[in-house]
Amino acid sequence: MGTTVGIIMMVAGFLGVLVCAKMQKTNPNIQPVAILMALIMLSGLGVYAYNYMSGDDGNMEDGIIYQCSIMDRAGDYLKKKAAGKSVVLVVEPGIASHEAGKKLLDAEVKAFEKAYGSSVEVVEFEVEGLNEEDGGSYADMMKAEDFDKLVAAHESADIFVLTVGLPDGYNVPDFKEKIVFLTNSGMISEKALKRAIEDGVITAVVSGNGKKLDPEFRPDEDDLKGAFNYRWIIVDKDNLDKLR
Repeated sequence: MGTTVGIIMMVAGFLGVLVCAKMQKTNPNIQPVAILMALIMLSGLGVYAYNYMSGDDGNMEDGIIYQCSIMDRAGDYLKKKAAGKSVVLVVEPGIASHEAGKKLLDAEVKAFEKAYGSSVEVVEFEVEGLNEEDGGSYADMMKAEDFDKLVAAHESADIFVLTVGLPDGYNVPDFKEKIVFLTNSGMISEKALKRAIEDGVITAVVSGNGKKLDPEFRPDEDDLKGAFNYRWIIVDKDNLDKLR
């Protein structure tokens, strides 16, 4: 609601300024009204920016619902494929160190565990040489070797659910015949990802469904499957041609 109000104020103020600019040629007394319209426009910009950045308009909550919908479908898919196995959920470095990240992670874990039917071990991905304080990004720096260390540290795990994607390039990490589910493809090339799925290195990945999205659509936290189906599909060997 807040961002909508901000947009209305900006548009109304802008139109008011234009009208006043035209009228000012014949009516100099209109200047105070023009100043008022400019203030309304600037106030609208402030309202929009505040609500967008703070998430008060539900943007943040919508994002959590969408991410939970991915975890819900991942859990459901993996339960049908390999129920009761040891699952490691690999998340981005430092996600639990801030309030918004912890809120998202807690919701994701809850959604996955409910759908899969058993608990999951959460592991923050370790990227060698990463220093986010210097502006580094794990997505830009991660390498296949970082995944090799991850797998070696969790040899007893049967399933890896990766929210961090895969590194750039064509070299897919060796997951030692584990079941690997990607919530996003990350930086890996589409060609390499297709080959990895064909070879069984990657079990499945969440991919866009190609539908045109309605900007007014709001996901329902009580219908996670509906939220997922609105945006995505799960791609595996059986529907590899749908990968986007």
